[in-house]
Amino acid sequence: MAEPKDLIRKFEYGEKLKSEVSIANQLLEKLIGLKDDELIGGQKVVEAYLNSVMIEIKLAQNVLGSKVIFARTTRKLTEAIGRINLREYDQARLCFSDALTDVTTSCAESFEALAKLKLM
Repeated sequence: MAEPKDLIRKFEYGEKLKSEVSIANQLLEKLIGLKDDELIGGQKVVEAYLNSVMIEIKLAQNVLGSKVIFARTTRKLTEAIGRINLREYDQARLCFSDALTDVTTSCAESFEALAKLKLM
């Protein structure tokens, strides 16, 4: 079993990432109504935001000492960028949903381990 401080960090990063993926999904919804130059600018902003989230994931992986944690989340966010650039918004939504599921699962695992240690 992981050390309690590592479980807490994993849980905290997971909660933060859940929020960030939810924000990305909200940005996508605003992007859908844009046209022409606004759409191009909006796509760039969403892509920059998602790249920032992926930097946050790399930071979490470094702190937690594991490249596996949140790896699926990164893959799904990368896929979402491609889907958004292709204007495949429904598929991008599915990517966000999958990313959110991955992060939520990770949080739940940490929460359960902390609960067994009577720290939650």
